Amino acid sequence: MKPIRPHSARTVIRIVRHFHNWPVIIADNFGLRSESSTTYSFRNGLRLSFPSKSDAIGLLNEIWFDHAYDKLLKFVPSNGVIVDIGANVGVFSILAASRFGSARVHSFEPSPKNFEMLKRNVALNHMDSVVSTYRLCVAGASGSRVLNLSEEMVANSLYEVHKKRGETTVRCITLREVLELTGAPKIDFAKIDCEGAEVEILMGASRETLQRVRHLTIESTETNCTIIMSLLKSNGFSVESSLADSRQNLKYLYASNEDERYPEQ
Repeated sequence: MKPIRPHSARTVIRIVRHFHNWPVIIADNFGLRSESSTTYSFRNGLRLSFPSKSDAIGLLNEIWFDHAYDKLLKFVPSNGVIVDIGANVGVFSILAASRFGSARVHSFEPSPKNFEMLKRNVALNHMDSVVSTYRLCVAGASGSRVLNLSEEMVANSLYEVHKKRGETTVRCITLREVLELTGAPKIDFAKIDCEGAEVEILMGASRETLQRVRHLTIESTETNCTIIMSLLKSNGFSVESSLADSRQNLKYLYASNEDERYPEQ
C-alpha cells in the first residue's frame, strides 16, 4: 500500500477540520519532513504518533472517518471488553478507549517498531489504565514464529510480504490464550486485521472459545473471507460482508453470536 497523499479535496478538508497541526500533517504526507515520526493532534485533544511518510491518513480514513468498525462496535457496553488483534500503532485501540469510558481494551501487536509506537500513543493519551498492550502475535497455535517485516507499517505478516525489509522472531498465542489474558468471561468486540493470519486464528479456536466472543469485525482478502464466513456460520454466528478495498481485493466481515444478535441498547 503506497502512502496516501493529500491530493484530494476531501482528504485536505478532513485534515484541516480534524487536526490542530494540519500544516505539519500535510507536509508529512507530501514527504517534506525529515523527522522520524509525526504526531497528529486532534482538535478534540487526542494525539496519535505515526512513522513519518507512512500511510497514517489511510488508517485514519478507514478507522476514524469512514467508521469501518462502527457497525458492531456500537453494541459494546460502556464497561465492555474490546480486543484489537493486529493493533499496529493503536489507531483503533485509542478510538475504542476514547469512546467507552469504562471499557478495557487489549491490544496485540507483534512488530517491535509498531509496538513501541502503540505504547507511545497509549501514554500520549493517558490511557495506560484503560488500554493493555501486548507484544504478542495471535495465531492458530502457540509457539515461536518468524514475522516478516515490510517497509509498509501496515503490512507485516507471518506470511510473504511485499517490500520485505527484514524479519524477527515473535511469540504466538491463540485466541483462547487471548481470552485468558483479558481475564474476562467474554469478549464484547474483537477487531482482527493481521495480514493473512485471520483464517488460522479462527480455525485454531474451539467452538467453546468462539462462543465467548460476542462480536467480531475482520478485514481480510475475499478468498479468506469466504473461508471465515463458512467457519463462523457453522459455529452459530450471523455474518455479513462489505467491500473494503476493491483494488486490493479486501473485504470486511461483521459477525455476531446469534444469541447476541439483538443486544440490549
